[in-house]
Amino acid sequence: MNMSVTLPLSTILSTMEHVRNITSLYYPLYKVEHVSNITSVYYPLYNVEHVRNITSFYYPLYNVEHVRNITSFYYPLYKVEHVRNITSLYYPLYKEEHVSNITSLYYPLYKEEHVSNITSLYYPLYKVEHVSVEHSMATVLSQMIPVLPRPQPEYTLEKLGDNKPNSSVLGTEMPFALYYMNKRYSSMPKIVINTKIIIVGTSNAELGFLEQLLFGPSCVRLTFNNLTLVCPHGMTGDLDHPGLHNQLLPQTCHFSAQYMAKISLHTWVNIVSGHLTAINRKAKQIIINNESMLPYDYLILFGGETFQNVDTSYTGDTMLTPRERKPVATAESPHNVFYINCESDAFHALLAVKSIMRRQRIYNIIVYGHNIESYCCINVLLEFGVKGPAITYIDPITQSGFIDPYCQDKKFRCSTCGSFLPIWHGSTCVSLLPIWLSPIGHMPAHDKVNDAIVAYLCEKEVMIYSDYCFVGWTMNPNQSNVCSAKFQTRTKYIDIQCDALFFYGNKDVSLQTFSALNNASLVYNGRLVINTRFQTNDAYIFAGGSLTKYAGRLYADKYNHCYYNAVEVGSKLQNNSSQVWREVRTTERKDGAAQTHEPSRVHRSAVTTYSNPRAMIGP
Repeated sequence: MNMSVTLPLSTILSTMEHVRNITSLYYPLYKVEHVSNITSVYYPLYNVEHVRNITSFYYPLYNVEHVRNITSFYYPLYKVEHVRNITSLYYPLYKEEHVSNITSLYYPLYKEEHVSNITSLYYPLYKVEHVSVEHSMATVLSQMIPVLPRPQPEYTLEKLGDNKPNSSVLGTEMPFALYYMNKRYSSMPKIVINTKIIIVGTSNAELGFLEQLLFGPSCVRLTFNNLTLVCPHGMTGDLDHPGLHNQLLPQTCHFSAQYMAKISLHTWVNIVSGHLTAINRKAKQIIINNESMLPYDYLILFGGETFQNVDTSYTGDTMLTPRERKPVATAESPHNVFYINCESDAFHALLAVKSIMRRQRIYNIIVYGHNIESYCCINVLLEFGVKGPAITYIDPITQSGFIDPYCQDKKFRCSTCGSFLPIWHGSTCVSLLPIWLSPIGHMPAHDKVNDAIVAYLCEKEVMIYSDYCFVGWTMNPNQSNVCSAKFQTRTKYIDIQCDALFFYGNKDVSLQTFSALNNASLVYNGRLVINTRFQTNDAYIFAGGSLTKYAGRLYADKYNHCYYNAVEVGSKLQNNSSQVWREVRTTERKDGAAQTHEPSRVHRSAVTTYSNPRAMIGP
């Protein structure tokens, strides 16, 4: 029988045991018993029931659920061509009759008599898989490409009606980090950068820097295997205790706890808990908590502004000159005074409030500050079970025009001309909008928002005192707790019983950080001085965020980082300094030790500009 007889295409496709025509235009596929002509294709996949003829150009989509298209790499794949590594990080991978060799990332999988061409390998890493083992693991994650999570739209189901997405789209699952590799990228060699880079700080700028460094366009060809982050209490999302403590910190960017679980920075970054206390520039070392030492090739400083301890030793006649207490370096604050700067501070503060609620039937909690953090604190306390009459809110700035002297040196942006101007004590200029304050300002433009908040607090029976500045507190003689706090205006003075005090007053660079920078002879003029490449007067030390300011010779005060989005600042720092990481070259000294050459200090002629303004809140 001559098999070259022309048959109608519908006849061929209607046969039950015939295979699917994937290309649909090239030539028909015959049954398994026949031999297919594969001259125009790469290779067929032989299976018991069908032969799949794969061409080099078209890939039809049979079922949307069977195709996983990683949008960042634009390579459509069949589900059969995917491999999911589900046994942690070991290789090779053995399970029953499957043998998976993932050392080269594109070897086929063998099972029984089937042969599949694997073109895509991905690995989901869940947070619960961070387990300790007694031996080191052979891992290929460094050869795979991390995939950034894609933001999911928020649907209003009531308005969508019958057009609402199905449950698989709306369902929530445990967040995971995704790592991906295919044939194309497995053939591209990766450059391993062993430069010791230490990042210090707890601001959003540091997270923007790490995100751009690890997930930017260079992640396909570069691997950083010597990154260290120094922060007092770990990164966002490290605290495994769910609760209301996360709401004490207003979210100013996309780095939520769920997002942090989806990028898994712990895979790439070593975390060191502690405070920077000294910098040895000659030996290129930093000292942590006056105890531990960390060597570095490059040091990146991102220490932002945080709420600081206040000076309560002033005893003058403050009725004539009401003012905020200046921050001081104290060993520790009273046990019932809380400065919320991170998740750990928020968690321990709510534990203390819970203990007070169990121990006492009558108590009073004071919240002091004029910013969004203070309003978040009141809202969390109400949700936590604290009754409104047990909360006293002290608002140091209100619509009366009284401005704390601490605010006099702050820069304000004119809503009319856009220029940056200082504001003086007692100024009531309605054209000046404080960019460092929260949207709940004292300007008439925000009267509606302010009135709504005040109405809500009155509805909850929260006691409100306006225009009062903090003066000091009275300690319990038998315990290291505050029993009362003192506040005043120009004409009034109050002393309020206090079982817990949430203090959202002064926000500045910590004196511990300032001492470390000053003792290291880094130029500090109100803020750490940097050039247009984010470098300090030490070529190996970079800095960014609200900790810094541009050198005076640049006349770029309006471009200081404190006025712009911290995440964008961190991302721009990485873009400007990416070439520097590869400039570390070593030679042999006479004593045989390796000596590192100083990188070139190429000064840019223009200051880096930014498109997003700083969030009204946050570091």
